[in-house]
Amino acid sequence: MWNSREETLCAICDVGSATVSAGLVIFSKEKKPTILWTTRVPFSIAETPNQKHLEAVMFELLESAFNQIVTTGLPFIHSQGIREKKVEKVFLTLASPWFSAKASAVSIAKDEPF
Repeated sequence: MWNSREETLCAICDVGSATVSAGLVIFSKEKKPTILWTTRVPFSIAETPNQKHLEAVMFELLESAFNQIVTTGLPFIHSQGIREKKVEKVFLTLASPWFSAKASAVSIAKDEPF
């Protein structure tokens, strides 16, 4: 199954609006990517976000996700027979707009058209 010249084991991490997700994926030149293992760490944003606090929490959650890759993900894929591969690349996406919007209803009434 494993041709080291044609297949690459990568760690992928996605920081979203309510979760930090991480996974181990095999990319191949001739096949579709194969997801081997994933994890998701949920979090919530305060009503009034504080940028420094939000940044600190995001880095803590990223560290937690990558620790799970090392402690759970890699041992799992090694138990599935993928022993000789190590993570060659890491991809990180920030998929969250990192702002909180609040909508308010507005009612306008006039006797004349506008």
